[in-house]
Amino acid sequence: MSATDPDAGDPPDPLPSGPLTVRPRNGNRVPLVIGDHATGRQGERLVSVDDIIAAIEFPTRTGLKTQPGRKRVARTERGREVHVVYEEWDDGTVYVVTTFRYP
Repeated sequence: MSATDPDAGDPPDPLPSGPLTVRPRNGNRVPLVIGDHATGRQGERLVSVDDIIAAIEFPTRTGLKTQPGRKRVARTERGREVHVVYEEWDDGTVYVVTTFRYP
């Protein structure tokens, strides 16, 4: 077995190898950029890239209070709620500002 063999017991790579994309509620697949602040909070708050994408693509709550020019969505799954604050840039890119979860 090689070190890259999934049966070798190595943990999966937490980030996809290619560029990240997301399909927000407008239905178009666009680039996803997770900012430095959000990346730091991911580790502290145990929020995965998959959690971020799921919250943006399939939110259970939208229109949550945040700063002007930003959107905040939340997704509840398995008893925890993940919040994502992001901006939509003019070119369509979704830029994640921060993320957090309850509990």
